[in-house]
Amino acid sequence: MHTKRSVFMSDSRELILNTAFRLFLEKSYHEVTMQDIVKATGLSKGAFYHYFNSKEMVFEEIIEWFFKDIYQISFAGFSKNSLWEFCEDYLKMVAERVYKYANTDGVMRTNQYSLIFDATKIFPQFRDKQKRRQEIELQQWTSVIAKARESGEIASPLSDEQIAKLFIYQNYGIGVYHVLRAQVDELLSERRNQFKAIYELLKK
Repeated sequence: MHTKRSVFMSDSRELILNTAFRLFLEKSYHEVTMQDIVKATGLSKGAFYHYFNSKEMVFEEIIEWFFKDIYQISFAGFSKNSLWEFCEDYLKMVAERVYKYANTDGVMRTNQYSLIFDATKIFPQFRDKQKRRQEIELQQWTSVIAKARESGEIASPLSDEQIAKLFIYQNYGIGVYHVLRAQVDELLSERRNQFKAIYELLKK
């Protein structure tokens, strides 16, 4: 991972979570066994089971962290002065997160999507969190777009919400489309180009 420090710190509990997270990304939740995790940590079974007694428990804690770290977005620091400045801050945030979870050779890890899909099936509460996150993201984009329309920055027959969805769906669609084959730099460049294309169509 492109981080200077471990995702979860360094004690035994965090070692387990770090190790399991890496294995889940390299394979998948269903392919990784408890024995795989125990062996990869180098801990004894007794030490391991002191912290976690099932793979599901390990996975749930990883997903809770992963959701907050990569899918929860704090819009507080985003510029609201213009739609494009908001886009720039959004793209910067996406780039930081993509680089953090890319392989050391700069290729996206494909299994981050399968981890999310598995989590929504295993933990119903996670599905609810995802839905709420999506609602907040849509609200933030719609608000900025409404302000941009009011200021005369943009004009379009589309509604504010429809425009917001263009940016949101473009972002996630590009991620899924490119994740199986793209270098990180290529993915981020394509995302920026598409955002710019949408913005230019809207700009007065």
